Amino acid sequence: MSFSKNLKYLRKKSGKTQDEFGSELNIGRTTVANYEAGISEPNMETLVRFAHYFGVSLDDFMSTNMDSVQAESKAIGSSIEKDALLRGAFPQKAGTTIYYMCR
Repeated sequence: MSFSKNLKYLRKKSGKTQDEFGSELNIGRTTVANYEAGISEPNMETLVRFAHYFGVSLDDFMSTNMDSVQAESKAIGSSIEKDALLRGAFPQKAGTTIYYMCR
């Protein structure tokens, strides 16, 4: 399972310390550290809160190695998204966000 690695990767990518991240979600720093180290695992409600916080699907959060996917798609992902949005390939309604992942 990639949960602990993904939590650490996404937290660092967001620029948050364990303390800052934990404070925003009312979770102690040591609990966050234990999740990231794979010592303990959160309940389902907390997992859903984490996925929502980072804007990723629960499935990807739990089963995809996001660090390696990000590295593989980093170069082409931004140009694909930019081109698609410029051409209107992903029409958006006001207040919605597009989430996609290149594989």
